[in-house]
Amino acid sequence: MASDLKSNDGPPDGGKWPIFLLTFFCLLIALISISYSLPYLFAASTAGVLRNYEAAKDEEAVRAHLLEYRGEAQGQETSIAFINWGMEHPDDFIFIVDGVDPAMRDQLCERLGVALSGTQKVKEFGAAFNTRDSACLRIIRSRIATSL
Repeated sequence: MASDLKSNDGPPDGGKWPIFLLTFFCLLIALISISYSLPYLFAASTAGVLRNYEAAKDEEAVRAHLLEYRGEAQGQETSIAFINWGMEHPDDFIFIVDGVDPAMRDQLCERLGVALSGTQKVKEFGAAFNTRDSACLRIIRSRIATSL
């Protein structure tokens, strides 16, 4: 009769709880990491926003994208991408930046000037906007002159 009884050598669930808990916590950590990453994964890229502008001429979407704070590195990247695009589309560049609310335009143009002065495209920018003038271009040119 004693041999008919099962011995109680391990947990009654067959030892599956530690594996279940480990799997659960790993999945929980992965889920939390993904949830913090989602805004960045789905954020519109500057190139995508500019392509949409070229198709639909929605300048407010570009302005909002330029004014959105993304941190220093990503903000610099956004500014440089917009400047590069602007050298190919100078009239649209001026239309977009000069249409920004004046209270925020100077800060945006200053940031664009700082971004441009850190690249090797200052002469190319000057050539693209040589015959054009705007409030923002004056700020950018001033920033470039002080950084040289």
